[in-house]
Amino acid sequence: MPDHIYGSKVAQIHSAAFTQLARGAAVAVNKALDFVNKQNALIFECGVGDGTTAANLVRAGHRVIGVDQSPDMIDLARKRVPNAEFIEATCYKFDIPKVEVVLAVGEVLCYRNSGHNHPDCVYEFFAKVYKALEPGGIFIFDIVTLDRIPNPNPMQTFAQHGEVAMAVETTGNIENRSLRRDVTVFEGDGESYHKVNESHELYLFDKDEVISELKKLGFSCTTTLRYADFDLFPGLVAIWARKPEQGESQVQTNLVP
Repeated sequence: MPDHIYGSKVAQIHSAAFTQLARGAAVAVNKALDFVNKQNALIFECGVGDGTTAANLVRAGHRVIGVDQSPDMIDLARKRVPNAEFIEATCYKFDIPKVEVVLAVGEVLCYRNSGHNHPDCVYEFFAKVYKALEPGGIFIFDIVTLDRIPNPNPMQTFAQHGEVAMAVETTGNIENRSLRRDVTVFEGDGESYHKVNESHELYLFDKDEVISELKKLGFSCTTTLRYADFDLFPGLVAIWARKPEQGESQVQTNLVP
């Protein structure tokens, strides 16, 4: 088992078959920046994955700095978007530069495999984001809630791309506010196969608590269940948070384009 999640084989099949959310997020961000006539924006992406979101943002004329803990995902991102900057790192320890947008899409802030203490590490990260954002900047991310626990529990899913197949068993624990995915990837040529196992553990957030923490910092917030035309999975909620302009009071506005 690799010493990090999203090792080579899991990264490969994720890149081939599970990028719909990342593409939808990019469309939504590009629409939001177009709406405020923001060009050549500097964007920080936490958990870049294979670079799908970054590629669409760069193609629209924006600049991207991104981090991911998986060296295999970073390799894919660098190949996909050579003119963006990608660093193998955790967002919780990374010094975010002054930017106009911060992204963390695809359950990024929910993963407990990083060894950080949830939810405190995420709420501390919110403060870093607020400090890094330019006035009027936006912070877009999504969280897994208790509604994501499968019923019946556990739940099995399966995906295949070419000679690589992935089986996932998902279980949840309400008391521990946790969701666990046991991932098995098989790669074979019909005569022999290679198997890789990973376990992904996610923290299940309380949406109202998250909104409260953001508002304490000064953000105005809007929630949504989709990125552009992509409907989020049950139990996944997207949050758009905006830092006020200088001299602007904290107001509740619909930030989603």
